[in-house]
Amino acid sequence: MAIQTHANEKDIIRISVVSLKNFGDSKANDKSRLKFIADRIAEQAIKGVCVVDELQDSDGLAMKKLNEAISKSAHVDISMALSERVGGSKKEQFGFFWNKNILDIVGTVKTIYFEEIERDPGTATFKAKAGFDFTLCAFHTRPEGKPLKDELAFLDDLFMYIQALDNKENDILFVGDFNAPPSAKEITKQDVGISEMIGPFSSNIYFIIQDKPTNVRQNKIFDNIFFNKNRTNEYISDGQHVIRIDQILNEFTGAINAQEAVGWFLKNVMDHCPIYANFRADIDTD
Repeated sequence: MAIQTHANEKDIIRISVVSLKNFGDSKANDKSRLKFIADRIAEQAIKGVCVVDELQDSDGLAMKKLNEAISKSAHVDISMALSERVGGSKKEQFGFFWNKNILDIVGTVKTIYFEEIERDPGTATFKAKAGFDFTLCAFHTRPEGKPLKDELAFLDDLFMYIQALDNKENDILFVGDFNAPPSAKEITKQDVGISEMIGPFSSNIYFIIQDKPTNVRQNKIFDNIFFNKNRTNEYISDGQHVIRIDQILNEFTGAINAQEAVGWFLKNVMDHCPIYANFRADIDTD
């Protein structure tokens, strides 16, 4: 994998993930919670594209309010596109939010259905104004046990399936909440790892987040961005970027007791930290 550097800020595009917690009408109608969530998405999307999961909104009103709040926070018109609603009893959809001054969506968001996956992934292709184009596959696994292992084990098949859809597009990036670290041997002591489940294919994969916790409690790795390191060369290797929500939530809750603040926040706002990776916008090696 080539390690990229950059000379100018305009050469950088950011790809990010914000995993929410059951975002729907109740949070969209609460001004303080809506603003906090919108601010987190806006600060990422303004620099490129942000993928958001756990959007649970059946009539679209909550999503309209969220998009408006994100654009207000960013002071830029942030575009939004959504996947189909998928899953079991609590259906959710993936949201793609991007700064149209930096990149364009190519076509529409597609939802790909598989019997092996409960929350079928959403995919979208983007092209930076400066040249870099890529396809994002938004994913949210079931949280634990055999269902988690089965879905993780299917990721290599899914990766190759999406790659085969367009032989001219080699930059396929998986983004989202995988409920597992790159390896079960990481410091978080989680007993299921992505690499172990996808087997030999993992030797081709580069994980943006390798050993930094991504949940608000800072004890688990759930969220990630990963790609085939033999095909995607635009990545800027500048560290593992996790926005430490645990360090700013007291400003939102106003609670004196830090433990109480965390508990309330996890239940009522969000339980994951945003993550992101930087890429060269002015390079495209397809």
